[in-house]
Amino acid sequence: MKEKLIGALTMNADTYAALKVDEKATTQAFIVVIIAAICSAIGGGLLASSIPTGFGSLLVWAVVSWFLWAGAVYLIGVKVFKGQATMSQVMRVLGFAYAPAAFNIFSFLPLGLGFIIQFLVACWLVASFYFATQNVLALTEGSKAAVTVLVGWFIYLIGLGVVMSVLGTLAGL
Repeated sequence: MKEKLIGALTMNADTYAALKVDEKATTQAFIVVIIAAICSAIGGGLLASSIPTGFGSLLVWAVVSWFLWAGAVYLIGVKVFKGQATMSQVMRVLGFAYAPAAFNIFSFLPLGLGFIIQFLVACWLVASFYFATQNVLALTEGSKAAVTVLVGWFIYLIGLGVVMSVLGTLAGL
């Protein structure tokens, strides 16, 4: 798994190709998503402020967003742009593409360093999703991968808004 993580963090095309066909890597991709969510929770201070609700909801959201984004990438990439992948292949590769989010564990740093780290991690994630999407779907035109990732991100943001609204409503009860 270590080599797969390093390959995903460096956006290595050979790693994405290997993940696409490695059916055993689906569970590992799930673990990567969970570890990235835990690191983000620690870095964001959710553990200190609200262990039961903040931490738990972040883990649930990490898995839900993985499904949402992978589903959007699959539908747009395969159905619209005629990419070549199954849903499980997309989930595996995008699960590993979440790996840079683990560096959000350092987002607690003071003096604006935490904000800079969060910004850099966000940029890294966008690039990671772009290259992962392009590779898993075998899209030769970069613009198709870019549109696929942007639409997936938009769906992710809508989902996040819904989740935040529900949690806000529940918190007010």
